[in-house]
Amino acid sequence: MKGRVLLVLCLLFCLCGCSDGLELDDSAHVLSIAVDKGEEKDYRFTFQMPVLMGSEGTVGGEGARFRSISLEAENIMDAFESANHADARYMNFAHLNFFAVSEELARAGEMPELIASCAYFAELRDGAMVVVTEGKAEDFLKGFENEKESNLERLQENLISGAQTSAIIPDTTVADLMEYFTDGRGDAVVALGGVNEGASEGGGQEEGAPALAQNAMDDEIGETERSGGLGSELRGCALFSGGTMKGSFGAGDTRFLLMLRGEFQQMRYVLSDPANKDTLTLNVTRDGEPEITFEGEKPTITVRLRARVVDQSTFMDPDAPHVYEEIHTAAYNALYGQLVKVSDDVMALGADGWNLGRRLSLGKILWKNHGEEGLDRMPKKGVEVRLSMRLLKQDPYRR
Repeated sequence: MKGRVLLVLCLLFCLCGCSDGLELDDSAHVLSIAVDKGEEKDYRFTFQMPVLMGSEGTVGGEGARFRSISLEAENIMDAFESANHADARYMNFAHLNFFAVSEELARAGEMPELIASCAYFAELRDGAMVVVTEGKAEDFLKGFENEKESNLERLQENLISGAQTSAIIPDTTVADLMEYFTDGRGDAVVALGGVNEGASEGGGQEEGAPALAQNAMDDEIGETERSGGLGSELRGCALFSGGTMKGSFGAGDTRFLLMLRGEFQQMRYVLSDPANKDTLTLNVTRDGEPEITFEGEKPTITVRLRARVVDQSTFMDPDAPHVYEEIHTAAYNALYGQLVKVSDDVMALGADGWNLGRRLSLGKILWKNHGEEGLDRMPKKGVEVRLSMRLLKQDPYRR
């Protein structure tokens, strides 16, 4: 008798790990959330998630690899509760990659309210990238669904990784925006996304392939036609001031805006070769934090960069004295011209795109006369931009 009881206890112990036959399939892992303007209620939320292999509708590797739930609600908490009632699986946001908001809502000043509601939603991963989408945010999510044979999470991670390594897209998260909107100092930049109209329904991009092509880095927003690949793309940034979207910048200009803000790391920059009609490529990296001084009525930002020639259409010795000086002058003029242009564009929008107010509030820069009056007049006066650039020689012993 005791032996039978012991045997039953052993069997129960061995089976307790699989007491729920749907343990691996009873959670819906939401990878993206889209927020658009609602018709009957304030917002229309779309939750996008992958379909697990072997689930209904995917037997034998066929059928949809993605599914989404769309509904209208007054806030994200109500949407979450309604979605859980509409779906048999419990929604899990631990792997959330994108929190996408339509440009219509962003320009209407709805972003602070949406981000604030996320603070009360503990299940939501606050490290998700925030994206402002041209057109409907729901369409931005659907753009991933043209990749029928790919892993949705991998696709999105490749897109985010490609944007970060190319140094043209701000990696602003839900947590970052919570801090910006709560702090009230400085203006935020957020990734700008859109639908790649040239993406084919059947053609595909292999997993692990770059999500952003290097030859598209300087394209203005929407100017370049593309075919194949991802149906959605990150193409620049949206600038916010006071919680309202003021304007957008293309991929090329975004790099220089990030330089002015001190959020730039590195990039490849194609330059016309001053010695001939060919081109050369520079690897440009940050050479320390931008120096900010307040000597007069308006601040001065000195951007510090270092560059090295990494590719040439026609070979020449870039360390030769006359060639070195020509390259340095051409690179300086090109980079400085772009910095001034972007700074003027920020000034025209009436926003603190340089992020001076936030740097002051964090004590990163000092201005003895800044005060509230000084902060208020900074965008009106603009800034003076300077560039300090070092061109490194190929031979380290000839620097």
